[in-house]
Amino acid sequence: MALLAEAISGCTAPVHFQHAVDDLLSPITLSRDLVAAGRRQGRAVTLTEFPTQPGHSGHAQFDFANRALWAADFDRALQPIVGHQGPVVGMGDD
Repeated sequence: MALLAEAISGCTAPVHFQHAVDDLLSPITLSRDLVAAGRRQGRAVTLTEFPTQPGHSGHAQFDFANRALWAADFDRALQPIVGHQGPVVGMGDD
């Protein structure tokens, strides 16, 4: 955690975390703590917490094959940065 918090403190770009609340590999508290640390230091840090999805537990929810679950949120976070309207993450066939 200390290394990640240090990385956030030195980051000048906006950082957007996406985390599944039922992630057993990396608990949601990790992202919550990093976002809190970044905000205390005045960094542009955001977090979207995703609820449990049937058939897509925790960490595996963010596989590219499951992008329909998270891509719209990812696009919303990136659009102000890249100045692009519309999808950033491809939603076509693999």
